[in-house]
Amino acid sequence: MVRILITGAGGWLGSELTKQLLEQGEKIKALVLVVNEKLKNLKKFFGSNLEIIEGDICDKKIIIKSLDNVDLVYHLAAKVHFIPKNENDEEMFYKINTYATEQLFNLCLEKKVKRIIFYSSVSVYEQSKEEINVDSPKRSNTAYGKSKLMAEKIGLRLIKEKGLPLTIIEPVTVYGGEDLGNFEKLRLLINKGLMIRFGDGENKKTVIYYKDLISLTLKIATDEKYLGKVIICGTEIISLNEIISILIHSSHKKVRLFKINKFLTNFIIKLLQLVNTSITRKLSNQIKTLSFTNKYNIDVTQGLIEDFTTFRKYYSKEIEK
Repeated sequence: MVRILITGAGGWLGSELTKQLLEQGEKIKALVLVVNEKLKNLKKFFGSNLEIIEGDICDKKIIIKSLDNVDLVYHLAAKVHFIPKNENDEEMFYKINTYATEQLFNLCLEKKVKRIIFYSSVSVYEQSKEEINVDSPKRSNTAYGKSKLMAEKIGLRLIKEKGLPLTIIEPVTVYGGEDLGNFEKLRLLINKGLMIRFGDGENKKTVIYYKDLISLTLKIATDEKYLGKVIICGTEIISLNEIISILIHSSHKKVRLFKINKFLTNFIIKLLQLVNTSITRKLSNQIKTLSFTNKYNIDVTQGLIEDFTTFRKYYSKEIEK
């Protein structure tokens, strides 16, 4: 049986990955900074098949311990959904997303790990009106995107120089489940009865339902032809107008819509950082060969409604505190 380590196993995506693998009968080591209720419940249900390791992804001793007798690593631990206010904040992205990842890659080589799946992001690509594929220029203007891009470059160098058995996955915008980051500011505005539409609202985003991303990740991890590859993962294309309409409908609120003309759009987006400039993210050729279909048969409308319902539950809890 393949022995598996998942970093960031307590997060929104990491816990779903852990759950799906446990349901397949796999034995999992789950590395988390803090043990949460989701992992505690999985431990109760799956027992000895789940070993929870509490520790910092930056701690070399913890990583060495976690990698003992491991064949496959899913590296999801990352600093995300946070706007740095100063240099110290910005440095945290590099400490976790770049340097800790480099350390993990090198230790995987020492421990002779057979396969590594690393979650990067389409944030590594420069903004463009053209469709994006894995050969598009990579130049991010955010600390998050830059830190992920640096980690990608390190991984690709180690593939070439030392044969690191790595596959890099670049998810597009992920939605559904307990997503509290993507579209967060749009949801906050709607919850207050407001919405701002930039330009004509027809700018596009490629999105993927979170469970479909995990299923796709599992397919990639078991196929040798994706070793050494960078893969963009997405399944559906949706316009900003459609996103706004779905979120407003699912909020059950009366929402006042403000429309901002194209001349002011880019300036305001950068100033308020309400939503990234939307780009159509074209799937890579490698993904197309999988003939991937949405396993969970959840369309984007259902997924975003699920997304907003979860957001309202968490938002209400925060208000009560």
